[in-house]
Amino acid sequence: MYWLVNSGTRDDPWLERIVERYREWNLERGDVQMFPFRPREMDVGDILIHRVVGSPTAALVAVGEVVGLPRPSGDERWPWQVERRLLYVCATLGTAPTAERAGIAAKGLRVMKRLSEPQGRLAQQLIAAAGSPFSNE
Repeated sequence: MYWLVNSGTRDDPWLERIVERYREWNLERGDVQMFPFRPREMDVGDILIHRVVGSPTAALVAVGEVVGLPRPSGDERWPWQVERRLLYVCATLGTAPTAERAGIAAKGLRVMKRLSEPQGRLAQQLIAAAGSPFSNE
């Protein structure tokens, strides 16, 4: 399955230094995606398409693969998490594809949204073409 998820928050949007922000996140919290609720349908092997919160174009900036089942995070704001491995990340919003280009309606997204197979596949291809393989180094 493919899922549209958020990177950044309204209070702390990731509008710049995107690759560095993912590295900082992974260093501080681990290679995880956090949620305010248990993502019950999410499973190992699912693909996460990351959208930047606050991006005027609903920029799609990263692709990750779920590598662990949902579990408590210990974080007060986001008490649930899944381990994920980032595959591709776009360096800037200007190089990132938009949700619209991938046929995704991202308006009103709060935390996560299941994508159709064609939407997810296209978004993954667009991000891979615009970004680079991710490394924590």
